[in-house]
Amino acid sequence: MVGKKWLFAKATVVKWAKDRKTRVFGRVVDESKGKTNRSGLKLSYAAKTGIFKGSFKAYSLQDAFGGKKKLKKHKVDVIGFVVDGVGTGEASCKRPVGGPWAVTVQ
Repeated sequence: MVGKKWLFAKATVVKWAKDRKTRVFGRVVDESKGKTNRSGLKLSYAAKTGIFKGSFKAYSLQDAFGGKKKLKKHKVDVIGFVVDGVGTGEASCKRPVGGPWAVTVQ
């Protein structure tokens, strides 16, 4: 937290690709240049009302043509409130429909 703003690291690049060394498909994460936020979490907080809201990315593997796998990103929305320094809320996904899941911010 900086002042009244919540700051997070920059989002990483997550891909499903073939490793050049092992020649096996898998998750590839580029965390260069200080990009360590794998979920791409973004939250804003209004101190006056105590409400926080934002979003993050969730990933799933789906079958594609030819029996290959494809990495699919899903946006998950978050909303909640902060009381005595602890945030409580819920997260949900519109496509595909999922949630709500409990969220805690400390």
